[in-house]
Amino acid sequence: MRYMREIKLAYKAFKVIATVKSVHGLGGEETGGKGPCQYYRPGDQIVFDKWEIKGTICYGALASMMYKICALRLGLDYPWHKKGMADHLCPDPQRPVVFELRRIEEEPSKPP
Repeated sequence: MRYMREIKLAYKAFKVIATVKSVHGLGGEETGGKGPCQYYRPGDQIVFDKWEIKGTICYGALASMMYKICALRLGLDYPWHKKGMADHLCPDPQRPVVFELRRIEEEPSKPP
């Protein structure tokens, strides 16, 4: 990890927090017999900081939301969302999870 201290970014990277808004199946909705997602409950948070990801996230959700995370971290906004925010739906067709992505306008942490 020593090499990370020597990296100087050419841009400012913001922190992004993904908050679970809803989990399909918790209210008894049909999930094809699989039940609700086993990883998340409403209110769970995943923090994308400059150097690490804090929290539990499955590979499917992570891979599908990375383009939005990268855009928000670099200060870009989607015209159809509020400034610094985006919604994301997990790609699981039978028990999707809805995430709210929010950029935190503060100085990011230093590398480990």
